[in-house]
Amino acid sequence: MASVARTAVDFIGGVDSRDYGRELPFDLPTWNALREDPQMNGKLDAPFVYFSLHYMRSMFLTRDFSDFPSDGLLARCASRRKTMRILFAVGVFYEGLSSFFLARRNSHQHCEEGMRALDFISMYSETNPYTFENKHLLLKAMCQQLASSPEAGATFLGSISSARRNKFIVEEGLACEMAAYYFSSRGDANKSYTLKRHAAICYNEWGGFAVAQRVNAEILDIFGDDQANSEINVEQISSNRNIESKKRQQA
Repeated sequence: MASVARTAVDFIGGVDSRDYGRELPFDLPTWNALREDPQMNGKLDAPFVYFSLHYMRSMFLTRDFSDFPSDGLLARCASRRKTMRILFAVGVFYEGLSSFFLARRNSHQHCEEGMRALDFISMYSETNPYTFENKHLLLKAMCQQLASSPEAGATFLGSISSARRNKFIVEEGLACEMAAYYFSSRGDANKSYTLKRHAAICYNEWGGFAVAQRVNAEILDIFGDDQANSEINVEQISSNRNIESKKRQQA
């Protein structure tokens, strides 16, 4: 309970915030205090909940991956041989996303962990596409980007569309962010800006104000104030990409 509340308040007010607009019935521990809790060494669900939220918090808010465990969440879940809770499966998604994100910056050294998570989420996507299709597509797009596949852009946009269709607004924002990095790496600043801006809108609608502030700070740092010529919405980007894909197929 404490780790869930701590994560939610961090997303709203920032790291280790104690103010998110209302009083709590108890004092929230810091994230470091949660990590050092004696329950983390037990055999109950506490460490699995902690690491599931830790991967999520790192991707959305801190982008600090320095204290990730050597034995990741997927390995821990496999060793426990118990029924997989939905939170842990989603945590594996964020573990895989973090691994691919790090692989883009650190010579692909984390790619193997990302591939294992992709295989795991692919299985869940087949049985529960409503919850996991967008997650599978986003991991697949990240993998394709690492492999320099020309299909990566379309897969990123497919993940955005799937998240929007299934009402996962926070993961729509996350897919927009990852797609923005991809299009930026290919020299398309306008698409990158539009996707990042839409990510911030999604995070604000979700209630993750601190997450939206992080993205807005990145937009200001990378693009500055003047983006008058970049008024392309996300639906327009997806539509243009679909037309480009059809043209390639016809050629």
